[in-house]
Amino acid sequence: MLDWLKHALEWLKTPGYYFLPLLAVSAFGLFAPLDILDQLGITQWRTDGKFYLGSLFVISFAIVFCHYFIMFITWVLKWNNFYRHLRVGHARLKSLTADEQNILRTYLEKRVRHLSSTP
Repeated sequence: MLDWLKHALEWLKTPGYYFLPLLAVSAFGLFAPLDILDQLGITQWRTDGKFYLGSLFVISFAIVFCHYFIMFITWVLKWNNFYRHLRVGHARLKSLTADEQNILRTYLEKRVRHLSSTP
């Protein structure tokens, strides 16, 4: 009994963009005007298989939506992390003492990575 569950969970590990064609086909089958379906000769598919088309649409939409939502969240978190580090760096620079600011100023004015001990 658990064998089918293991296969179903393996199937769900498929990347979300593989479900885009299924989403497009099921959306077309469900929402296309009947005139177009008559011209293609697939009106019978819509009437007979509406349950299957609807189920395929809901499942593929959920998987595709979750896939791209996770991509969006990771992008937002990446940029948030970048700007957080930037703000922390600015705060550290603002909290330097006068001596530390002078040392940093000499590094920046001479455009060097390190100052030699000899002049």
